[in-house]
Amino acid sequence: EEQLAVEKKFSINKLAFAQEMLKLEQLAKQPATAVLANYKMALGMYNITYYGHTWELVQYYRSGSDGYFIPQNATGFQKEYYGAFKAHDFFEKAMNASTDKNFKARCLFMMAKCAQKQVHQPQYSEYKTNWDKYDDDQKAYWAKFKANNYFPQFVKEYSNTAFYKEAFSSCSYLRDFVKKK
Repeated sequence: EEQLAVEKKFSINKLAFAQEMLKLEQLAKQPATAVLANYKMALGMYNITYYGHTWELVQYYRSGSDGYFIPQNATGFQKEYYGAFKAHDFFEKAMNASTDKNFKARCLFMMAKCAQKQVHQPQYSEYKTNWDKYDDDQKAYWAKFKANNYFPQFVKEYSNTAFYKEAFSSCSYLRDFVKKK
């Protein structure tokens, strides 16, 4: 994902990013600052994934066709880069430590985005020449991808928040889920 226009005025380098994450790690240990520190760490971890706005901090090149696929023999780095597992966990920590319903909705939605990246997408190389099986598995993948495990909770508990309205207007997968498409 490319940077948004408002983000282009900001710049960061690898050292500054690492220093900020280290500072946030310490702040996350303090109850008074844990919620925001965990959230910022989650954003940092998400934004250095394939799907984030600052993926260039960890990669020099990004293929346009790699997304939604974690390689079979992935390294720890590749699992994080394509699967956003740590980002998910930090969003969950922030959500669980917060009492603000709108903020909790934001965290849960981001957990849903992370979980979506962890659904295995069928790859041509897994099927040799069995294209019918590939087509069937691809249809099953899209159904699972769109039926995010976090969406039922998000809709049930947070549909009356301002953030829910924002997410609903910007996320076609959420709209499809709600409309049962």
